[in-house]
Amino acid sequence: PWEAVTSTNQHLEAGKPYRIMVRGDRETVDLSSNDSPSSDVTLSATGNLHTGDFDVEISDYSDNFTFVGNPYQAVVDLNEVSFGDDVNNSFIYYWDASLGDRGAFATIELSDGSSTSNTEANQFLRPGQAFFIRNNDSGSDFSIQFNEDSKAVSGDQTQVFSSENNALSLINMRLYTQEAFANNLKEQDALGLRFSAEGNNAVDHQDAVKMINLDENLASLNNDQLLSIENRNLPENEEEIQLITQGYTSDNYIFWADLQNLPEGTTAFLKDAYTDELTELENGINEIPFVADSSIEESISLYRFTIEFDVETFSNQDFESLGVEIYPNPVSENLFINLGELQSNKTHISIFDVAGRKVIQQQVKADESLIQVDVAQLQSGLYFVEVQEDGKKFTKKLIKK
Repeated sequence: PWEAVTSTNQHLEAGKPYRIMVRGDRETVDLSSNDSPSSDVTLSATGNLHTGDFDVEISDYSDNFTFVGNPYQAVVDLNEVSFGDDVNNSFIYYWDASLGDRGAFATIELSDGSSTSNTEANQFLRPGQAFFIRNNDSGSDFSIQFNEDSKAVSGDQTQVFSSENNALSLINMRLYTQEAFANNLKEQDALGLRFSAEGNNAVDHQDAVKMINLDENLASLNNDQLLSIENRNLPENEEEIQLITQGYTSDNYIFWADLQNLPEGTTAFLKDAYTDELTELENGINEIPFVADSSIEESISLYRFTIEFDVETFSNQDFESLGVEIYPNPVSENLFINLGELQSNKTHISIFDVAGRKVIQQQVKADESLIQVDVAQLQSGLYFVEVQEDGKKFTKKLIKK
């Protein structure tokens, strides 16, 4: 629990973290309104500088968070701090007052200082700055020690140092109010999903547990645990990741989603359970607006959104080698599907709209190699043609003119 500071005349202790809110000149600030003008404030301190080692007073319980302040009047590289074996130093958490309307937590991957949030915080701890860190769910070596060698005395510590890895598969998501997005302001909250062949879908020390904000929250849900950064195995077909959204303070929002380097044949979709819309996330930046109507329970449901995956069992090259063709594309009336070497008696044809609804299903007749599908009744837009053979399937985009 937080321990209140009852007087501004008491001494502050080096390395002990404090939570403060600075509002500026009381003569110009209306404390009852967040929209009142603010003025610049300069905080100054006097006293003796701490030098030498510093042992952090840390929680002795598994899964607990510890609030850690910088004991030095110097920038510290947190990768050079000594952490006990059972402290999860994969991630740290900063409170960034510039996020959202009242601030939000930014999760930092400590190895490279990167974050899914639009924050300047990174692996370098500035003088007067503090962070949160979490213990693992087991063990007893919950120790943290600063030392003189952890000070970063050179280099530019104002940018986030992220390692470039073009092979990294990821989805970074940010939740904006439409007003903030339109005015190039920062997001309300952020979430990161990482995918690799070496990853796993269990919750472990490679996943960052979510710290709850005052207002909007965006997280993934795995085994009843909210996460702000989740490391997973490569997506499987029809796999779903449950998102959690809560704390709406506005009606109009935008999901900003950056999708990079998903495996070939893997397509990700944002599923809206309230509107029943399925939006494909294309490689690069995606912007998806939505309305959160507080008068409708389903509209502000915690479980409204999921990320869903479609993974082709056969690659395009596989189907081309088998002589499978789907044409014309775009199409107006009749779609033709040449099955090539596929066995017609084991093949099924389905067409889905972007909401995931099956709008056409056609059984292939025995010894039929060229299939004609009447799509004239479909409205113009994007669809997905699914060809299945004996449990294996291939999905291809189709444009209806």
